[in-house]
Amino acid sequence: MKKKALALAIILTASAADAATVYDKDDTSLNIGGRVQSVFYNTGAAKANELNKGNDNTLVNSARFSLEGRSKINSNVSAFAFSEWDMANGTDENLKTREQFVGLDFNSYGKLMAGKTYSAMKSVIEVTDIFEDFGCAGQFGEDEFRSGTIRYVFENDSFFASVSTSLASDNELVEGASYNDFDKEDKVNIKGGFAASVGYTFNDVLFGPLSFKAGYEYIKVQNKGVDNYKYGIHDISAPALKNVKDIAASVKWGSDDGFSVGALYNTRKFTLTRSFVNDCNNAFGDDVAFSYRLNGYEIVTAYGFENGITIAAGYEFMEVKGDHKGNSEIFRRIPVYVNYDLNENFNLWTEAQFNAGDEHKSSELNKSLLSVGARYTF
Repeated sequence: MKKKALALAIILTASAADAATVYDKDDTSLNIGGRVQSVFYNTGAAKANELNKGNDNTLVNSARFSLEGRSKINSNVSAFAFSEWDMANGTDENLKTREQFVGLDFNSYGKLMAGKTYSAMKSVIEVTDIFEDFGCAGQFGEDEFRSGTIRYVFENDSFFASVSTSLASDNELVEGASYNDFDKEDKVNIKGGFAASVGYTFNDVLFGPLSFKAGYEYIKVQNKGVDNYKYGIHDISAPALKNVKDIAASVKWGSDDGFSVGALYNTRKFTLTRSFVNDCNNAFGDDVAFSYRLNGYEIVTAYGFENGITIAAGYEFMEVKGDHKGNSEIFRRIPVYVNYDLNENFNLWTEAQFNAGDEHKSSELNKSLLSVGARYTF
């Protein structure tokens, strides 16, 4: 989740800081960008991330490639497009689209884009997303790039606002959906939804800018149909996810070139339904709704030195609460990170995550995790 890795995804003008211009003529430009990296993971990290079947120390290499275009329509409007792919060596999904959208830039009146991208909530939760591999334990949605998304963004020096809508799309990532014990992965079929976020930045407060952001998202899930399971003397349908509601608020103080501190609160509620069969006429009765919630918060601090070294540490908390199982799980993590930018294109880093007192049954998730990586960005 390194900030440079996110740059191509969060710069709303579809112009990446690390991209190289290969064509620029008559108010039309084409840029390419990407990265290649190799990362060593210790045994605990390999197991937690399912990086190899043997769960031993391992080295994972991957690449990312992007194309972006921009063309001026008139003095007030420009069109842009962006596409980015992840390429991992030695996996079944060797090439996967990360983001892909087209849009219009109305200069001071904001930007509108449509395609596969993140919702308006992303700008709220990204303030603590500064680690490479082991961060984001207390936030939900950091990698949710979904098809069928339309997003509008307005931003000036102080004020920020964004709204987005989600159209019907299958097999989309919604983190936490697997906690209902009936889905094997965090993928759902989305029927529709919307999100909104706002923020304000005070530019000079002691050692840097002070920003506040908040957002809300609602996702309606498609009906999965009815699969009956025998439960006592009644037939009941399998629990079906009905909707997801997400609330987040964050604050960041400082800049990447010096000291900074960020904090995030995030809660995500999943509502499910289950239908019971009437024993007399074998007809379904009223649906019974129940829910569970993911609560999380993160606090991170970082300092960037003039020589290119950045150090960061944080505390992350996540709780699964009020689910249909009647119990809860708690994850407490401490990530530590050191990065060295040797120049604008090449960086080295090492990162660790320590268990700070989890309360769950999975012993594999209790281990300390370690990674060491090198990346070339172009």
